[in-house]
Amino acid sequence: MATVPQNSVNMQLQTRDTNDTNILNIVWNENDTSDRTLNIEVNGDNRTIDLTGNLTVEAASIVDQDLSTDATDVDFGSLQLGGAGATIDEFSTDGTMAGNSDTAVPTEKAVKTYVGTATAGVLAWNSITANATAAVNNGYITNDAGTWEVTLPATAAVGSIVEVVGGTSTGWKLIAAAGNTIQFGDLITKAAGSLASKNQHDCVRVVCTAADTSWKVTTGSTLDVEVS
Repeated sequence: MATVPQNSVNMQLQTRDTNDTNILNIVWNENDTSDRTLNIEVNGDNRTIDLTGNLTVEAASIVDQDLSTDATDVDFGSLQLGGAGATIDEFSTDGTMAGNSDTAVPTEKAVKTYVGTATAGVLAWNSITANATAAVNNGYITNDAGTWEVTLPATAAVGSIVEVVGGTSTGWKLIAAAGNTIQFGDLITKAAGSLASKNQHDCVRVVCTAADTSWKVTTGSTLDVEVS
């Protein structure tokens, strides 16, 4: 065994050759109370640092597997930062967040799935001052002088929503796309027919009940329905 004496920064470096126990010990002098940083630097091409066996920090194994097997996954068992707070033991792919766990971190896809489900039916709102073609899951507030036409989208999945709210405009007209109809109670428009506001501040919400074909009023003020 070769030993390098303690140097000016109070670090003792001990090495043992491959015929002994294959151990490299790097030991800070216990009387050294100054902050120290240990850098392991590999220079040049085709240089690697190989770790064989478990990686242990503060006498606790944080990688409980043989690192010499070139495994594609490294199992940390659990992870805690700063020695306080929650201990993380899972990267969860559950898009429902049903586990309600303090020890799991959701993946990007799980978060996207959860947020998408939670915000389904939430509308993006638009203020319009001219005729407009609606997008699914959007709301339209009609403003400025005039009666503005909002045409429903020709392509819509079941459950898609469009809402129109009378603002400062004189009124509005909600028009079905070609081949589509809008049903209001027992009344139904002709194909490409329309609903029209009766009062300045009337509003209406319609939901697609048959893909690319039919819409029904779910909430709304008193309306005139054009059936011809």
